[in-house]
Amino acid sequence: MKREQNVPITVIRQRVLYNALLEAVGKRIFLLSEVFPFMIVGNVTSVKEDFVFVVVQVAQSKKLENEIIRIKIDDIEVFYVEEDGPKIQTIS
Repeated sequence: MKREQNVPITVIRQRVLYNALLEAVGKRIFLLSEVFPFMIVGNVTSVKEDFVFVVVQVAQSKKLENEIIRIKIDDIEVFYVEEDGPKIQTIS
């Protein structure tokens, strides 16, 4: 990917993350965040503006399970989308 002239790297990063998360709609995701709930396993339901919406299967708090939560894309440290590669392990 060639970097566009005069486009800040943070803008490029946001675009890439947004597009990757858009492609993850309907798929299972594991993500680590810098804010609570820190670790989430669930299904991506949608991406709107700078938020990703996830139906939580597993999180630090059992109270979040089966809830739809929104996570600010900038707060995501790392994520993995379950596709043809390795499956996300079941955590209980």
